[in-house]
Amino acid sequence: MWQIMGQTGKEYGLTINKQIDQRRDPEKATKVACDYLKKAKGKFGTWSSASASYNRGMNGLNNALTKQNVKTIYDLYLNQETSRYFYRILSLKLLFENPGRYGFDVKEEEMIKPISLKDIIIPKGKYNTVELAKKNGLTFSELKKYNPWLIDLRTYELKNADDSLILKLPK
Repeated sequence: MWQIMGQTGKEYGLTINKQIDQRRDPEKATKVACDYLKKAKGKFGTWSSASASYNRGMNGLNNALTKQNVKTIYDLYLNQETSRYFYRILSLKLLFENPGRYGFDVKEEEMIKPISLKDIIIPKGKYNTVELAKKNGLTFSELKKYNPWLIDLRTYELKNADDSLILKLPK
């Protein structure tokens, strides 16, 4: 959901393999995105530069600043995607701060209600995910819905070899 590059995700401690891609875990991916942006802001000094580096990478932005001999992204020639990135983020910030100002008047009853979830710890091991779901009162489809970071389960078998996992289930 945050379009975190695989290497960056791994650098920030996310598990990314054939069956698990924690870049799809809303909580963990959001924390990584925030940590990255805070680190980039510390490195470049501004949120605008941090947001450009989120799209281009810190090294890529730093190299562009150095090679073009400029100090700010506003003086930097960037590819089209990166140059628009900051303005897209700024637009979303303004929209979230005051949705009514931009014609987004969503009534309380139209809003999606949050689902209360609980964590269950799954120790290292091999699991049949259909049985795991059933044991917890869910269908396989529901298990996947609440845990979108579980990928490639065509065999319905989860091999959790690295560490214990935390599954999200409805309370």
